[in-house]
Amino acid sequence: MLFHTIANIPEPIRPFLIKRVYEKGEYILTAGGDNLHLYLVESGSCVATMEGYSGAVAFIDSYHSGDMFGELEIFCEDLKTAEVVAVEKSTIYMVHKTYVLEWMKLDFDFTLSLIEHLVKKLRYHSRRAVLLQLCSVKERVACAILAHDDAGALEFLTKQNLSVLAQTPIRSVNRALETLTQRGCIRVSEKRIQITDRPLLEQISNYQAISQL
Repeated sequence: MLFHTIANIPEPIRPFLIKRVYEKGEYILTAGGDNLHLYLVESGSCVATMEGYSGAVAFIDSYHSGDMFGELEIFCEDLKTAEVVAVEKSTIYMVHKTYVLEWMKLDFDFTLSLIEHLVKKLRYHSRRAVLLQLCSVKERVACAILAHDDAGALEFLTKQNLSVLAQTPIRSVNRALETLTQRGCIRVSEKRIQITDRPLLEQISNYQAISQL
C-alpha cells in the first residue's frame, strides 16, 4: 500500500488533487492514450487489461484501496496507456506529473515507496516471463487462474485470455482446462471458470514456489 489516506499527502500538493468517482464498468483509462497523471485509489478496485491484434484481452494488474497506477507513463513519456476499468464503484484521486515530481521532492518516504513499487512491478512481470519458460501448459493455465483469483478478476478470465497468457493455442488451453476439471480443482460453465479446490490447484501449478521466484 503506497498511501494510507489523502491526509498523508503533503499540504502543498493537496490543492492539486482531482477527485473522481467511477461506477462499476466505467473506463478510467482507455488503451493507447497518453497519460500525465498518477492515479491514487482511495476506495474500490479496478483492473488493467490490454487487447492484442487478434482481439484477445490479457489481464495486466488489479488495483485496490491504497494502490496507485499511471506512474509508468510519468517516467516513460512514449509509453501508451493500458485499459483500466472500475470493477466496483471506486473513488480515485489524480495528480498531474508536475505535482508528482514536486511531491517526490517534499516527501522522501513517498519517493522510497514509489521506487519499491516499481521494483515489485518489475519483479512481478519478470516472474511471469520466467513462468512461460519453465512451466508446462497445464501449469501456466493453472497459475493464470490463480493469479486472476488473487486479483479479484477471475470473472474476466476467458479461454482467449488464457491462450495469450499461457502463450499456447486455445486447443491446448481446452485440454489443460479439461484435465484440471477432471482433477476436481476447477469448474468451467457458461464460459466462466470457477475454482473448486484451490489447494489442489496450487499443488498442480506449483503456484507458491513460482510466486517466490
